[in-house]
Amino acid sequence: MAYELVGGPIIVGDIAAGLVKLKGLPGPFIKFFETQLGADALFKLATKSGDAAIVTCTVAYFDGSTLISVRGEITGTVVSARGNRGFGFDLCFVPDGAAKTFAEMTAAEKDSLSHRSKAVAELVRQLHKM
Repeated sequence: MAYELVGGPIIVGDIAAGLVKLKGLPGPFIKFFETQLGADALFKLATKSGDAAIVTCTVAYFDGSTLISVRGEITGTVVSARGNRGFGFDLCFVPDGAAKTFAEMTAAEKDSLSHRSKAVAELVRQLHKM
């Protein structure tokens, strides 16, 4: 339907964030949890600081005949809210190997390792194969 509305190739994406101990929940419903519990919803759902979390970005491309769907994933831990950049769970998610939350990172730091940058890079690789 989106392809018909736009009348040409489209790219859509969605983000999910969840706790390992909850088998990935709230996952794609993170936005709804943040609406009800606040931007630090992921931390509020955790038992303690340091609980393992997974953040993913799924990006899809469709040009009327070719569908490409890719996923970027990053693991990390949740902490109490820190920082003032970004949005949503950026305040309480620390990627593995980092000391800062996404909200404490510069745009360049976050882009160098984020779930979204991984998904977009993979989409670009797939599109170059066409």
